[in-house]
Amino acid sequence: MLKLPLPVLLLLALPGRAAQGPASTPVDCGAELQIVELEVGAPPVLVCVAPEVATTLRFDTPLLLERTVLEGSDVSFSPTPTGMSLEATRDLAAGERRKLTVYFADGKEPSSATFILIAQGSGKPRQVNVFRQTRTAASLRQEAQEQRQRAEVCEQQLAQCSKRATPTTLLERLLGLGRGRGISLRWRDVKPPSSPRGDLTVRTVSTTRVGVEDGQREAAVRLRVQNSGAEEWSPEGASLATSDGQVLEGVRVLSDASLPAGFTRSLHVIVGPTQQELTGTYTLRLWGGGRELTLENIEFP
Repeated sequence: MLKLPLPVLLLLALPGRAAQGPASTPVDCGAELQIVELEVGAPPVLVCVAPEVATTLRFDTPLLLERTVLEGSDVSFSPTPTGMSLEATRDLAAGERRKLTVYFADGKEPSSATFILIAQGSGKPRQVNVFRQTRTAASLRQEAQEQRQRAEVCEQQLAQCSKRATPTTLLERLLGLGRGRGISLRWRDVKPPSSPRGDLTVRTVSTTRVGVEDGQREAAVRLRVQNSGAEEWSPEGASLATSDGQVLEGVRVLSDASLPAGFTRSLHVIVGPTQQELTGTYTLRLWGGGRELTLENIEFP
């Protein structure tokens, strides 16, 4: 078999150094047809080669043949209309491996494919049909961004769960005790939005603040919300931001904040303890289950 007359990069393997690294599932070297589906991040594909017997790689996408990288000089190959044909020499002992990397010409991902060529002592002609599950670079970036966002949400949910497990701050304990023991806090009414937020309607909004040790303070926002939707809503996270976009730390939804469908009940958002003065106006966001509430002009007493 003639070697490819194009400028191909040949990596000369040192004696006893075969291609290594993770590869796909084992291949049946006795099969005459092998089907390969390539996707982004797929491991190298195992392909059998033998002396004086052709193994033909057929691709559904044109190749940049001039960029082909073949390890060693004991596997020869020649171009075909749909890919290339491989053949091991007698110098390649059975079981030895060589790495072949090809590059695709359409600019989509995966942009390349790596094959681990496994030498066989003998064999029969084989055909390997390679199909790519292509992705654009833009779709990969979008997927990576969505994964980062999901990871951030998971971290926020984990933090919320750990903080909501038991009342750990003075204000949380006062709110919990006040439900049935006559403990009252000084609340300041805030004008609620005039229009519903989808199927969630905020009926009243009020805020309170208490001082704690070392000059720190805690605050809370109490919202009475009506859920006119068909499904329960459970806020999974909350944030408070100043008018210039600074997000306060230690903001969380008080435990047991689920709102059944068709019901109206109070939800509490806790802030702190914090050294911040909590002056000026804030924007409150609550989210969960694909639904969100955003309230502006939140002030604390």
